[in-house]
Amino acid sequence: MSAGLSARFDTRVLRVAPLHPLGAVQAADAAPLAALRHWCLAEPQRRLAWRPAEAAPGVDLARALEALQRELDGDFQLLALAPGWPRLALRLRVKLADALPARWRPADAPWDAGYLADDPAVRAALRQFRPRRPTLIVSDPMPEAALQASLEALHAAAPGFARPVRLLVQPG
Repeated sequence: MSAGLSARFDTRVLRVAPLHPLGAVQAADAAPLAALRHWCLAEPQRRLAWRPAEAAPGVDLARALEALQRELDGDFQLLALAPGWPRLALRLRVKLADALPARWRPADAPWDAGYLADDPAVRAALRQFRPRRPTLIVSDPMPEAALQASLEALHAAAPGFARPVRLLVQPG
């Protein structure tokens, strides 16, 4: 199987679930983060970019970030389809997009998205990280030294990225 058809993203680096359970997350929860969504999608040729995760006052940042991830990874799109053939057809389109060179990949194809833990093993795995799709990473809150080490590991791996990687740093 080619790297473009791998079944999952690198679970040594990314965790799917938020650090703390958030309850039901809806697509509308991502609406306050339009600027972050735009930032993620801008400059697809840029291999790695990072910035602090910020939301307007009164917005539950953790919930909004989870919704943004689900929006980018196609989860809300999949859930909006009827079970059966419509969902299977979407999954097949996603796999086809994964197999295409980056320049031919549809702009609206799903991303991978997950959380980056404050863990030495994760930081070690970051040096070998090769994203299969454009990837949004949301860091868990972590001490400055751990964040710096994670950024250094990502920068070391970035020359091998064929897809853009975006890191949103949650306040510690």
